[in-house]
Amino acid sequence: MVWCKLVVGSETLLVGCIYRPPYSKHDINEEINSAIGKAKALVSSGKYSDLLIAGDFNYPKIRWDYLHGFVFGRSLAGLASAKFIETLEENFLVQHVMNPTFGASILDLVISHKINSIYSVQVGAPVGSSDKNKLHQTLSWNFMLKSEPINKSIVKFRYDKGAYTAMNKFIDCSVCESRLWQTSTDVNELCLDLAMLYNAAMNSFVPKVVISAEKSATIKSPDAFYSMKMNPKDKQKRVDFNKVSRRVKFEVRKARLNHEIKIIEGSKRRPKCIFAFINDQTRCRDKIKPIKDSNGDLVMDKTVITNILNFKFQQAFSKDTGEPLPELPNCSGPAGSIRGYQHRMSKQLTRINQREHFILNRVVDNWNKLPPEVVKASSENLFKKMVDEINSSQQLEE
Repeated sequence: MVWCKLVVGSETLLVGCIYRPPYSKHDINEEINSAIGKAKALVSSGKYSDLLIAGDFNYPKIRWDYLHGFVFGRSLAGLASAKFIETLEENFLVQHVMNPTFGASILDLVISHKINSIYSVQVGAPVGSSDKNKLHQTLSWNFMLKSEPINKSIVKFRYDKGAYTAMNKFIDCSVCESRLWQTSTDVNELCLDLAMLYNAAMNSFVPKVVISAEKSATIKSPDAFYSMKMNPKDKQKRVDFNKVSRRVKFEVRKARLNHEIKIIEGSKRRPKCIFAFINDQTRCRDKIKPIKDSNGDLVMDKTVITNILNFKFQQAFSKDTGEPLPELPNCSGPAGSIRGYQHRMSKQLTRINQREHFILNRVVDNWNKLPPEVVKASSENLFKKMVDEINSSQQLEE
């Protein structure tokens, strides 16, 4: 076993290369399984951002079926294979090789702890040859990183600013003075000399401009193509863009649906696979972007942003602001002197009783079922007394 650390941008990868000899003893199998568990523990603790394990494990009794495998046959090799699969499932690791790498068996494996971290696994021709011509196939794959790319500048020629008249004179004079063009009859040699002469002329008579990687990415962004396809002068380009866009969306939805169906179909045999998928989907990858404070200034400090959001949430969901509740105006005189008449007040009370969602989704059929805030505010004036008088008058009329 060989373990190493790879630093790519802001990410730190733990990479392991493992070779397990065929028919290994129990001690060797336990050592490999223990090393895999320790590697996953280091990633889970945050010391490493990702995990990649690859190598020749020599488990011919395992049939790999979409990220996980199952053992066929009963033998000592089958027991070792079952223990290896159990180690992968306990650590929520996935295996990405689905095609045979040695004969009809999948012996060479590529393992990671994220379902979507490895893609495009290709099985290629073996390296070298032998008498029996039975060798392990080569493997190649893509590993997804989230770190920022290295900032590289790009040098481009300003063809619109080139001095082509002087460039033509330079090439003519160089060809006329060259002994090679006067004596040689080898076409390949003359072509190579002409290419070198052309490059020298380009560097001398065509100015260059250095473009940073950030600016180059902006130029190549989809926004430029989007503005082109929205150009009303070229309707065919817009139609083609919409057609390709719909096709891509359909294929993405179809691939995602097939991916989820495969996980659901194997959930009974491999329940940990569906749990790993659910945990991966519920993981939050978004970051809080800069926001503006009360003064309109853009805030980027995470602590200040947290305090602003906390204050806004408290204002939105807190009922008690600390201020005294507003008092209702005091009224004097009998109930009939209230604005409106007794019949209108009775009608309003009946409507309140019939609408459950009028006051905190509760049916108000008497004074005791009103919310505490209303009772507290009403106890300081004569509104409660007036309502009681109206209720009593209704009962007498009935």
